[in-house]
Amino acid sequence: MWLWMQNIVEYLINTAKEFLLEAREAYRKRRFGIVCFLSHQAAELSLRALIISNNGEVEYSENLLKYLEFLASKSIVIPDEIYAFAEALSHHFSTVKCINNIVTQYSENQALRCIAYSEAILSFVEKILRSK
Repeated sequence: MWLWMQNIVEYLINTAKEFLLEAREAYRKRRFGIVCFLSHQAAELSLRALIISNNGEVEYSENLLKYLEFLASKSIVIPDEIYAFAEALSHHFSTVKCINNIVTQYSENQALRCIAYSEAILSFVEKILRSK
């Protein structure tokens, strides 16, 4: 991998980790919608890092499944649970960001699941990056 690409990948992974730290802080403050949004963002940055590390470029999408489909097309095996986590997180991006959905109430359990899903995606990505 080219040095500049490696720097971008590291930046994206580190930013994903920062988003997860912020998500945990928002959880402590009981701001559950923000937790889910930040969890989505962390997962997105993680997946984009993996795409870049594979010399890829994919159009931006809030739907994390599009990133997984691209990675699968590059012969990366994606576990079913990662697909499920990505699908669940994709919903939370638009629900929090779109003003029409602002009345959505998030529960503590949803927030905890979002953090767990995002952590699993980050872990999946880091495992693949370490094996390169």
